[in-house]
Amino acid sequence: MLETAKTALTTAALVAAWSLRWNVYVFLRLLPFASKSLPKIWTGLAVHLSALSAMWLSRSKKADRRTGLAPALGVLGIASGAASIVWAVAVDLVLVLMSLDMCYRAHYLHPAGALSFSRTGFVTDTSASLLFRSTSQSFNLTYVSNAAGSVKIPVHVPAGSDSTVSVHIDGLQPGETYSYISTAGHEGSFLTARAAPEIFSLVSTSCQKPNWPYSPLNHPLRVTGMEHLDKHVGGMRQKPEMMLFLGDFIYSDLPMPLAPYTKSYYRQLYRQLYASPSWTRNLLDLPWIHMFDDHEIINDYSTDPKHTPLYPEAIDAFAHYQLSVNPPPINPAQPTYTSFNIGQVAFFVLDNRSFRSAQPLRSGSNSTGGQGERTMLGVQQLADLRVWVDREGKREGRLLVLVSGVPVTRNWSEGGDEFDSWAGYLDEREEVLEMLWAVGGAVIISGDRHEHATTVLPPSPHSGHPSSHSVIEFSTSPLSYFHQPWLREHVEHRPTDITLHHEWRGMSRFGAFDFDTSGQEPKVDFTLVVDGEEEWKYTWWKGKGIAI
Repeated sequence: MLETAKTALTTAALVAAWSLRWNVYVFLRLLPFASKSLPKIWTGLAVHLSALSAMWLSRSKKADRRTGLAPALGVLGIASGAASIVWAVAVDLVLVLMSLDMCYRAHYLHPAGALSFSRTGFVTDTSASLLFRSTSQSFNLTYVSNAAGSVKIPVHVPAGSDSTVSVHIDGLQPGETYSYISTAGHEGSFLTARAAPEIFSLVSTSCQKPNWPYSPLNHPLRVTGMEHLDKHVGGMRQKPEMMLFLGDFIYSDLPMPLAPYTKSYYRQLYRQLYASPSWTRNLLDLPWIHMFDDHEIINDYSTDPKHTPLYPEAIDAFAHYQLSVNPPPINPAQPTYTSFNIGQVAFFVLDNRSFRSAQPLRSGSNSTGGQGERTMLGVQQLADLRVWVDREGKREGRLLVLVSGVPVTRNWSEGGDEFDSWAGYLDEREEVLEMLWAVGGAVIISGDRHEHATTVLPPSPHSGHPSSHSVIEFSTSPLSYFHQPWLREHVEHRPTDITLHHEWRGMSRFGAFDFDTSGQEPKVDFTLVVDGEEEWKYTWWKGKGIAI
């Protein structure tokens, strides 16, 4: 009986040790969901320490030899000898401390309250918007160019803005490099757009979280994907016109929420991202255009009553750090969506969150939700989108680009988040696609799913439009975060959603676009960059159809 008890203790210690180590590995390197991993980690720790304590009280080297498990336990550092037990406890504590370190170190040790930085926002051929954060209430800004000389302007930091201020500069020269300095210690530069460029580039992605995958040796605010982005942008033949960042710039809820969802909490998350040591002047001087998605608020945000109280708290920080230097809004009453043109390419950047209905409930394996009155865009945004498509789509040589935070394709159909994308709003999706088919096709740029897919969305048979009017979607993310290691959620839905390329591996992913409107038909060269390496290239021509 005694030997059976000792064998059971030893087995329990062995299983608990494996469970603890596996769940820590999953949490720190694969899926950073504290709500799922931490209870398993704490349970494994409690069982392992309890078993070790019991083994210590009844230790017997002779009994260990009879169990036949001593060699295996020794490898794991959990044998019943005194030295082995001390070692096992030390390993347990280190693993648990690493898990706690990932959750809490940045929050408590790096709140970035004294952060001072500047970055470039939306830039045209004659203007530039710059964002500053300064602990000084006012400062002087001087910008200089070879053509225009030096200009000094006073800047006042408004109260209640978390020490941020946006500065809009007009009267600039096209294609000119301007450098700037401030009396508060800022310095940087920006390049105005060329007048009506026929060829230009941009990069796009979404989703990032500091110190992922976790390493105790990393700075807790390091963003590895930014380092890949900096290297790629620095090696491009021509500096990109902008970065389109399509949401989840911050994660308010992963690996776990660390404070109540208040303005103060959201502001700290933005400060921490901008305090990352992975930012370079090359990236800060690149124009960034931002939209927001759910994790800037809370996972799967919609206008559900349980979510809406968080919206004003979260949008405050987004407005100060991102929206204030975005392109001017189409509708000042709803300033979170916008449009702008670069040469012959017209962009419409959607707001996929502020006005959407609560997503539908999944019914068994059914993946056809989204019919009826449910809306992602809301009445006014949909009307403004229609006006934009009608206006821009009728202009000769114009290429339309719709920028969506969530995928338009319904091919990510096997996960619990399918209906958080346009798959949950299929009637409205059809309405939007019909607009784009009617003007000869378009490009959609999206993010969110921590994978990449290039998808063709051909006109439906009853639409009356030829296949050459197909829409193509390039959906790419994350810049720096996890991918799903074992569940494959992407399943092609022919004939409505046709996959050209799908890539799920990699923890850093962004797309580089080269637009060319110099020929008879516009074309787009796309490059997928995964973990810093060029993974796949594709060329799309408007109106020429796609072999499928």
